[in-house]
Amino acid sequence: MSFGGTARLAVDSTSEEADDATYTAVGAPARTVKVLPAVADRIVDGFNDTRNIASEALFEVRASEVARPRHGDELVWNGTAYRVVGSPEAKDSRRLVWRLTCVPKE
Repeated sequence: MSFGGTARLAVDSTSEEADDATYTAVGAPARTVKVLPAVADRIVDGFNDTRNIASEALFEVRASEVARPRHGDELVWNGTAYRVVGSPEAKDSRRLVWRLTCVPKE
């Protein structure tokens, strides 16, 4: 079995809750990937004691399915389109999983 196959099995064994999503890298065709979603609203302090709610989502995706996620890539999960913002970070020391910060696409 190849390293990629072994890595996929390792990540799959810890991600029983993974959902299907459609990932589209800028300038590339869409493809189905497995994601672990964590959708949450975040309270952001504003000016003069105001508070804003920023809607964002975190998705974990296998590096074997998305080799180089980038700002501006799109992910559709559960019927909602999201845009990757910022620089994705590797979640684990072996770099098998990316953690993507996303916002709903407008």
